[in-house]
Amino acid sequence: AIEPASLRFQQVIRPRILTYPFRVNGNFLEQLAGNSWQPVYLTGVDLNAALPGNFPAESVTDAGIYLKWLQMIGSLGANTVHAATILPPAFYRAFWLYDRDASHPPLWLLQGIAFPAPPPDDDLFQKDYYQSCLQEIRDAVDVVHGQGDVASNHLHSGGLYPNDVSRWVTGFVVGHTWLSHVVLDNNALHPG
Repeated sequence: AIEPASLRFQQVIRPRILTYPFRVNGNFLEQLAGNSWQPVYLTGVDLNAALPGNFPAESVTDAGIYLKWLQMIGSLGANTVHAATILPPAFYRAFWLYDRDASHPPLWLLQGIAFPAPPPDDDLFQKDYYQSCLQEIRDAVDVVHGQGDVASNHLHSGGLYPNDVSRWVTGFVVGHTWLSHVVLDNNALHPG
């Protein structure tokens, strides 16, 4: 069994060349296996920070609970966890601990990036709104690379994120589905 241990911030080691374990090729997702790309099918579980019966704002902050959930997800035969937004630091600590254990296949992470509600005029390129979306992207990238010092907001948890889980990230799901009037209004404001 994996037991949560005391952790330190990990040193940032930047690779000389861009590396990534997954890519999209045509209509398929592929995983790098050795020196070749192999098609992969993700089977996963959506995970959020709330315990059943609790309010979403009552986030789980115990890495042991997340670790137990990850062990159950792995035992289901799933290979991916989808986090729709930034979860509390305890999740990434548990994910890091789980995937470092070589006694079972690792789980992959599909990290969501939530955006705030669009401005009243539906202008998605309005400066403050656009900057807030960019900040959400930066925060998510910092979190999965173990470099997050993220303020909590109405979209997600916050805290210090010292665990680098980037090698297990299949990708990012950026934003969410916009209502049709938002897309039409934004397109009318920004034709072409």
